[in-house]
Amino acid sequence: MLKVVKGAPTREIYFTDDGFAMGVAYCLAILKQTKKNDALHWQDTINAKLAADAKVVEDQLQERKLKEQKLKDAQKKRSSWLGGFGSKAKLTKEEEDVQDEYDNYQEVHTLQLTTKKLESTKREYEQLFYSMDGAAIFFKRTDVD
Repeated sequence: MLKVVKGAPTREIYFTDDGFAMGVAYCLAILKQTKKNDALHWQDTINAKLAADAKVVEDQLQERKLKEQKLKDAQKKRSSWLGGFGSKAKLTKEEEDVQDEYDNYQEVHTLQLTTKKLESTKREYEQLFYSMDGAAIFFKRTDVD
C-alpha cells in the first residue's frame, strides 16, 4: 500500500503484483490443478477469517462502550444532588475497576489500529482475488469441461 500526499488531502493507492497472479494461474493450468484449487475455496476461507476477526474486534469495541457507559452512569449517580449529598463518596471496588480500564487508552488505540489493519488486509486480499480471477481467464481451457 502506498500513500500519496499532495497538498492537504491524503489518498491511498493499492496495487497488486499481477505477475504473481499470472504465475499461479499458469502453474495451475500447466499442472491441470485449476479445478482442485477452486475446490479448496481459499477465497471463501480468507473472507470468513477476516469476517470473524472483524466480529471479534467489534465485540471488543462494544464491550468497551458498555464499560464507558457504566462508568458515566456511576459518576452521574455520585454527582446527583441526593446521591452526592455527603460530598465525595468512596468508589466501590467495581467502579474502581471500571475507572482503571477506562483510563487505559492503550487498549482503545490498539483496537483502532486493529480495525484499520483488518480493513487494509481485506482490501489487499480483494485486489489479489480480482487479479487471480483475471489471470485465470488467460489460461482457461475451452476444449475440456
